[in-house]
Amino acid sequence: MKRVVYIAPFPILPLDTGTRIRIYQTVTFLARHFEVHVVILSEKEPAAAAWPVNGCKEIRHIPTAPMKLKGIDRAAALVGKMVSARPCSYNKKIWKHLQELIAGLAPDVVIAWGTMTAQFLNLHSKLKGIRYIFDEAGTDHLRIKSAMAFTPRRLDRMVMAMRCLRLLWYERSFCSRVDHLLAVSQDEAGYLTGPMHHPSVHVIPCGANSDLFDYSYAGDDNSTILFCGDLTYPPNEDAARYALQIVIPLLLAENERFEFLIVGRTGGSAIEELARPLRQVNVVGYVKDMNVYWRKASIFLNPVRTGRGFMTKILDAFSAGMAVVSTSTFLQKSDIVPNIHYLPGDTAPALAEGINRLLNEPALKKQLSLNGREYAASHGWNAALEPLRRLIEGE
Repeated sequence: MKRVVYIAPFPILPLDTGTRIRIYQTVTFLARHFEVHVVILSEKEPAAAAWPVNGCKEIRHIPTAPMKLKGIDRAAALVGKMVSARPCSYNKKIWKHLQELIAGLAPDVVIAWGTMTAQFLNLHSKLKGIRYIFDEAGTDHLRIKSAMAFTPRRLDRMVMAMRCLRLLWYERSFCSRVDHLLAVSQDEAGYLTGPMHHPSVHVIPCGANSDLFDYSYAGDDNSTILFCGDLTYPPNEDAARYALQIVIPLLLAENERFEFLIVGRTGGSAIEELARPLRQVNVVGYVKDMNVYWRKASIFLNPVRTGRGFMTKILDAFSAGMAVVSTSTFLQKSDIVPNIHYLPGDTAPALAEGINRLLNEPALKKQLSLNGREYAASHGWNAALEPLRRLIEGE
């Protein structure tokens, strides 16, 4: 049986973000096929309840100091003094500790999540006989670039452009040293093989979390609308602002008989202030169990226009039995079909019209719920992660 070391830059539980869910599902799947050792890198040791089990051979914690931006070379460090970016520092003590741990375990494969984790691995001196795989890494600079389109102030856009360039240098540096990259979509894979020039990129899409969220159609007469996401993540905050400032006022002009729930960590954002004048809106904040709110609403509004985590929201809503109204930018190259699995809306009036249709046409709402659930049932994590199993096995 092959041995795998999986490295995560934060505790895997609770499952309160799309990233944590992806890591959890990946580790759980791999543990059914390989001997899996999990290494968690974080400042504080996770509580006992935050350790995933699910067949893992061993789970270890390596404490990390607060992440400081030091840069990977002189030019990057000069830029780093002027702007903040995702962690691009390194710590030789942690490098050594992790290198010794990996050498002692002697795995066949090391899998690490994201650009964040690259700073902790000494990729300049990889251990012989071990393949290194990075998941969801190498494209963080693209998310900064796409967010610039929604940033009104010129100075802010200039700062973001500097961050984007610096992160591009960093990601190109470590991507060139790993054996394989995992992408969540064909678009990301094309970018990693094209402009980033990596020879081995594999698409591992997000799967539906049917095992985590219970299917529960809330009923024909239910008029509750839901949006969820970590609002400290800029694309989610932009989506919530877009909904509150434009979409919901347009909907109110046609229909006032609804409740709009916004669920997720707010981090002191201004979303509560925007919601205060709208009596139909309730900003719930962070919750530990999303199942309560999946069951409470029958319509899922997804006004996200940029960023990562788009498909996770859609698939979770499908799994929970909700009718979905969503922007379609990230769905156009998928097999999720507009007007069959969801109602598309790439403008605020179109999103408002879609919600109003579902509020007034319960038969359509129920049919979308059933279609979405059927799609989720055939797009689970086992199917999504099977290519990773074959990659590890060398098939």
